[in-house]
Amino acid sequence: MSRKTIGVCIIAKNEEAMIHRCLSSVAWADQHVVCDTGSVDRTVEIARQMGAEVYLDFVWCDAFDLAQNHAKSKMKTDVIISIDCDEVMLSSEAEVRESVEQMQDVLRVNMVAEGTMLNFGFGRIFRNTPDIFWCQSIHKHLNIPGEGEPIGNIRIMYGFSPAHLNDPDRSLRMLEHTVATEENPVRNLYYLGREYGYKKRWQDCIDTLLRYVAVSEWEAEKAEAYLEIGQAYTVLGKFQEAADSFLQAIKINTNFREVLLEMAKISSDDNAKQWRRMAKTASNVGVLWDRVPTEPNRNKIIISPHSDDAVLFCGFTMIRDRPQIIEVTDSFIQPERGEVGCDAETRRNESIAACAFLGCPVTFLGIRDTELTERALRERLKNIEAETIYIPAYHENGNSQHNLVNKVCLELFPIEKIEQYCSYSRTDLMVKGSYEVKPTEAEKALKNKAMNFYVSQINLNTMASHFEYIRNKSEWLL
Repeated sequence: MSRKTIGVCIIAKNEEAMIHRCLSSVAWADQHVVCDTGSVDRTVEIARQMGAEVYLDFVWCDAFDLAQNHAKSKMKTDVIISIDCDEVMLSSEAEVRESVEQMQDVLRVNMVAEGTMLNFGFGRIFRNTPDIFWCQSIHKHLNIPGEGEPIGNIRIMYGFSPAHLNDPDRSLRMLEHTVATEENPVRNLYYLGREYGYKKRWQDCIDTLLRYVAVSEWEAEKAEAYLEIGQAYTVLGKFQEAADSFLQAIKINTNFREVLLEMAKISSDDNAKQWRRMAKTASNVGVLWDRVPTEPNRNKIIISPHSDDAVLFCGFTMIRDRPQIIEVTDSFIQPERGEVGCDAETRRNESIAACAFLGCPVTFLGIRDTELTERALRERLKNIEAETIYIPAYHENGNSQHNLVNKVCLELFPIEKIEQYCSYSRTDLMVKGSYEVKPTEAEKALKNKAMNFYVSQINLNTMASHFEYIRNKSEWLL
C-alpha cells in the first residue's frame, strides 16, 4: 500500500521575516501552498524561491476561515498540514508520517508557545476531503469537534510575527463584529474578553467574561475565564471580587496551580502561605493552558544529600518549578565497598545530565560522603538565601546523612522558608508525609526518563529495587 501524501497549507500577508523559517521546518512535505492575501513585502518572492505554489487570487475580508478554505481548495495531497507563518514544525518527517499513517480524519497537534512550555492541543493535520473544512472567521477551527486523534506527539511551536503590528486592533475588531452578529455567542465571548484584557480595558474584560461564564459548559475554559476575571479585579483594586472569582475557578478545578498562586497574592501572610503550599502540590491537570516556567527559579532551592535524591524525591517539583539543585556530597562510599561503575565522577555526570533534562541548574558542594560533618555542611550553606528551601525530612532509623542535612538546615534557615520532602527509611523504604504531590501521566514519564540517567545506580542490585519502587509514585511533603 502506498504511503499517504502530505501537503502544507499556509495563508500569509507581509510575512517576509517569518515565512522562510516556517517553510524550512516542513521542507520535506509533498506539496506547499501559500495563499497570499495582499503582501507588499518580499513574502511572495521568498515563498516562490523555496518552491511553494503561491496563489494571489483571494481578497482579504476579515475572515480567516474563508482564506484557509480557499487555500485548502488548491491542495492535491491526501493529508493537509495547516501551519501559520509564525509557527515551526518541531517534529521530524518520520514522526509526522508515522502518525499520519494511523490517523482517520484529524490528528491532534500539541501547540507549544515559543520561549515557554505553555501548550494546548489543536486539530491541525487532517484528511483532504470536502467533508472537513475550517469554520469561524477568527480563532478558526475545523468542523470536526474535539482536538483531534491523539496519535504520537506531533508538536508545532507558535510565536509572534512582526506582521501583527501592522494591524494591532485586527483581532479586537473582528471579535467585536463576530460577537455582535452571532445569534448565541459563547466561545467568542471568551476570546473577546481576553482581548479586552490584552488592551487593559479591565471593566470590559470583566463584563464580557461574566457573560461568557454564564453560558459556557466547558469547565476548563470557564475556570480560565474566572482566573482572568479575578486578575482584572485585582488590577482595579477590588480584592474581594477578585477572591470570589478565583474561588469559582478553584471550585471547578482544585489542581489549577496558577489560580492558587493568585489567591496567595491577595491574601494575608498566614493564608498566603497555605495557598502557596496548595499550589506546590497542584498538578495542573485539566487546565486550559498548562503554564510551566522555562527559566530556572533561583528563589527555590532543593538540598540533595546525594547525587540522585533531588530527582528521586522532588522530581515533580523540579518539573513544575525549575528550582536550583544543590548536591551536598560526592559518592566515595560505594567505590570503597567495591561496587563498580559508580565512582564520584560518574555519579556527578549522571546528575548533571538528569537535572539538565528537567531544566534545573545543579551545583555541588564537593563534600565526600565519607567526610560529611555538621561543621563542613554549615560552613558551605550558611550564606544561602532563597524564598523556599526543600530539605530532606528527618526519619528515625532513616539515612543518617539525610538526617544530618535536615538538622543543619533547620538550624540555618527560617522555618517558614523550609519545605521538608520525605526520604526513605530502612524499615519501609518510603514514608509518606502530609501533602501529596500527585503527578500527571506526562510528569511520570518525564521523571522516569530523568531517573534513567542514573545508570550507575540502576545497575546495582542494592539500588535497583529502590529506583523501581520510586517510579510512578507520588511525592510527599511534611
